[in-house]
Amino acid sequence: MKCEIHGWMGAHVGVFKHPYHGVTGADGSVTLKDVPPGTYTLKVWHEKYGQKDVQVTLKDKGAESASAEFGD
Repeated sequence: MKCEIHGWMGAHVGVFKHPYHGVTGADGSVTLKDVPPGTYTLKVWHEKYGQKDVQVTLKDKGAESASAEFGD
C-alpha cells in the first residue's frame, strides 16, 4: 500500500491461512510460539532483498532455530 499524500509512507500486507507470523526485533530475530510438530517452510521476506525459503522440522514440544541471511 502507498499513501497518496506522503510519498515516503507505505505498508505491506500479508494474508495467511494460519496464525503463525512475526516481525523481527532490532537484532533481526523472531519467535513463533505454539507451532505444532511437523516440517515447515519458513518464508523470510525483506523489502530490499526479496524472499528466502528455509525448511525447519519441529519435534514434539521442542524448539528449533533457523536462519536466513540477506545482504549485498
